[in-house]
Amino acid sequence: EVRCRDISTGGFSYLSENIPQAEKLSVRLDRGDGWMFLTAGVVHCRPIETDEGPAFLVGCKFLGRN
Repeated sequence: EVRCRDISTGGFSYLSENIPQAEKLSVRLDRGDGWMFLTAGVVHCRPIETDEGPAFLVGCKFLGRN
């Protein structure tokens, strides 16, 4: 479980302690009134420094709905 750092109609980004192990992800988003299940592709993964220490910023684009 991760919290989105940024989300738009085309994709989202999140912070992770690890580099994603796959190029495609199954995603479950909480819309407030229920869940949305999507497929996303990893576009970039770059190291950044946060207040909690080093992390990876993972950027993904939406590929479709499940």
